[in-house]
Amino acid sequence: MASKEEIEAAIARLATNGEDPTVRKVWDELGKSGSFSQINPVLSAWKRAKAAKSAPGSPVPDVLTDTAIALVAKCWTLAERKATDDAQDARRGADHRIEELEQEVSELEGSLEEAEFMVEKEKHENAGLVQTI
Repeated sequence: MASKEEIEAAIARLATNGEDPTVRKVWDELGKSGSFSQINPVLSAWKRAKAAKSAPGSPVPDVLTDTAIALVAKCWTLAERKATDDAQDARRGADHRIEELEQEVSELEGSLEEAEFMVEKEKHENAGLVQTI
């Protein structure tokens, strides 16, 4: 099943390559995924939008608009990938810091136990000295 965005991207690729998108061509471009009933409404909307853009007085040629749409889609994909990579890097960094802090806590707990032991030892020695006096 192809998403609306995937269908739109396939249409944009076909248009950018100078082809007139049809349901069959879009389906082929999607690697034969999605259904014709899924592709047709998206393609119809694209054709209506293209016709509106092509109306007299439209200063931007269709091929340029289609290319810009394809470029924006590519930029968006790259931005999403970068954001995902950055989030994974941040997560790895946070996990590493957590490990460091857990190690530090463990070391401090060991030092605390040692200090408590020494305090008890000193109390016992002091009690012995008090009895001697």
